[in-house]
Amino acid sequence: MLEDSLISNVWTQRSLGIDLSKNLTSVKNSDVEYLCNYLYPFLQLVNSSAIFTDETPIKFITSAAGWIIHDYGEAVSVSAPHDINANQGQDEESGLSYKNGGGVMGQIATSYELANLIATKGWNDAELIAGTPLMKRFIWIDSKRYGFELHGYTPEAGDERCFERLHKQAQENGEIWELAKPKVENLAGAE
Repeated sequence: MLEDSLISNVWTQRSLGIDLSKNLTSVKNSDVEYLCNYLYPFLQLVNSSAIFTDETPIKFITSAAGWIIHDYGEAVSVSAPHDINANQGQDEESGLSYKNGGGVMGQIATSYELANLIATKGWNDAELIAGTPLMKRFIWIDSKRYGFELHGYTPEAGDERCFERLHKQAQENGEIWELAKPKVENLAGAE
């Protein structure tokens, strides 16, 4: 038993000279995508009309889901916390519960906050630099809700259907779907 657990450890395998490439052939792209989407989701965006300076202070903002949003003035990024023992949270606006971390509800709540930050900064459009598939979908949906352009992402048919379904559901529930851009008050990165 102990020998089996030691050999299943990648670092032990390496130290024993076991050929890792043979052991990794069973890993599929779908496995990697699942892990990225649900354990290590992230997003990186930049203002499409950014003017960078050397004196831009970095701000760290904690989202309601416990994620740390990195605000670089003309760029933003976010990734899920890697604490698998994170506490449950609840989105105040929607009342939905989520587990802090990379779960879908945490991704939705954080994408919404990120889109709100972008809109508050007064960006008219943003360039999607990198991100995991679900986070890209969620920021695309929120960019449409806030009315700013998102470059670097082409929605798939499933994304369009998801948007239409959420829009229809909001209308049926009498909720406001399109969000007004917040008033910009001399924020760094605002136009």
